[in-house]
Amino acid sequence: MLIKSIGLNTSIYSERQKLLLLVRLVPLIEGNVNLVELGPRATGKTYLYRNISYYTRIYAEGTISAARLFYDARLRVLGDIGTRDAVIFDEIAKVEFTNPDEVIAKLKDYMVDGFFERGQLKRAHSNCSLIFIGNVELIPGGVLGSIVDYLPSFMKDSAFIDRIHGLLPGWELPKILKSDTHLARGYALAADYLSEVLHRMRAYSFEALVEQHVELIG
Repeated sequence: MLIKSIGLNTSIYSERQKLLLLVRLVPLIEGNVNLVELGPRATGKTYLYRNISYYTRIYAEGTISAARLFYDARLRVLGDIGTRDAVIFDEIAKVEFTNPDEVIAKLKDYMVDGFFERGQLKRAHSNCSLIFIGNVELIPGGVLGSIVDYLPSFMKDSAFIDRIHGLLPGWELPKILKSDTHLARGYALAADYLSEVLHRMRAYSFEALVEQHVELIG
């Protein structure tokens, strides 16, 4: 039902591929999740975040400033990380910052515990998740070159990588090429309703339930 609700035909995906599609939803329903997805074009990466939630902001091109992300000292308003459920950096290899040292340092601090400060704003908390999307080139059986080669220089820092919760191998997902084959048909949840469900579920924690039923070893 969920995969149909995000607009895709479940019959063309394997069980693992369906789980990967659901992983894309995790940052929308769970606060402070930092996810990287690398995959070829036309697999629906950006489409999902643009169309399934009203509470996201996508940076697809242009230069990104600390004021837009965190806090605008001149206007005295919070930026997107302070007001959105998720901020998506699309095509991360092309991401540029107006003041890279400031923005990257603040991003790394925020990714630790969800707090940030800037200028007159001494300390603010947010549960905004961060999603980094990159395109990769494929060869039969895998990805061309090393995964790290597709990351921008600021993401190759070990301190930054330590703050990433998961890597979604988007190269395992098929391209969405034919609407009559790849797109969903039949009944599913309306996108605006699903958006509100994901947004409101962020207020709930299921950590205790997971700990009660699941043991993680190693």
